[in-house]
Amino acid sequence: MTPPIERTNLDEARLAAKMAAKAGYQSLAKIIEDMADELSLLRQQTEWRDIADAPRDGTRVLIYIPALDLQAASTFEHGAWQNVPWTSNIHDLSPTRWQHLPSPPVQEEDK
Repeated sequence: MTPPIERTNLDEARLAAKMAAKAGYQSLAKIIEDMADELSLLRQQTEWRDIADAPRDGTRVLIYIPALDLQAASTFEHGAWQNVPWTSNIHDLSPTRWQHLPSPPVQEEDK
């Protein structure tokens, strides 16, 4: 598995873009800057966030329930997370983290 790209690497990429632009390589600078923007957006979409910041408008998201070491797609409706497994033991089944779901795959005929 590829190690995550650290924030400093994004900063270094943006610095490289500025240096390329100063050296007259505007098209290269634009490519580097666009890639850094894309990476930043992807990172934001795939990082785990505190459950308190999760959307409460029915948006389907991925939640994490540490008591079960479980990830599940869920929506917050009627004051609770939906599709959370029920058990009769004393474990706290409250999710603690969330992230956006990935986009569905593109169908061949959609290309």
